[in-house]
Amino acid sequence: MAIRWPLWSNLRAIGNHPATKSTVFIPLIGYMVIFNSKVLPALQLSEYIFGNQNNQTYVSWRLLAIYFGLYFLAFGSIIYQLRCPAEIKRFATAIDYATVAGSTLGGVDRMIIKQGVTSEGAVLVSRFRTLDEGRLWSRISTLVSYCVGFAFMAAPSVNVFYRVVAVAIQQVSR
Repeated sequence: MAIRWPLWSNLRAIGNHPATKSTVFIPLIGYMVIFNSKVLPALQLSEYIFGNQNNQTYVSWRLLAIYFGLYFLAFGSIIYQLRCPAEIKRFATAIDYATVAGSTLGGVDRMIIKQGVTSEGAVLVSRFRTLDEGRLWSRISTLVSYCVGFAFMAAPSVNVFYRVVAVAIQQVSR
């Protein structure tokens, strides 16, 4: 039995989103800002993780988590943009694809294709599904990159939430 999931159409909403596409610039921004020793003190983005040993400053783990999260999203976005078929990027469903691809047909035929009844419509739907299920390792790599990226980016929020809940519980228990 062939592995079908994740399909390109499952990854489409994230891959086509402008915010995800813009993450490809994160490595450059990280190099220029986050890891620039002259910019860090000016922006006060550092914190002392292990104390102030030798007057060295360290980048906040929260900032690093967001940076690496965006980096993984950028990696997934690059894979998606390079490997996802154009038909999947453009059309949300096989029926949308078949309807537009079959638009050279007459109105009645287009209506029949929407219902997936004609052989032309069935061929177009089949082609879309084949494209949607193609390039398995690229689909898996994209999904894993997105998941790891979102997990890294969620870590600082989860940490803050945990701290706020802990303070609230202490206040209530007094």
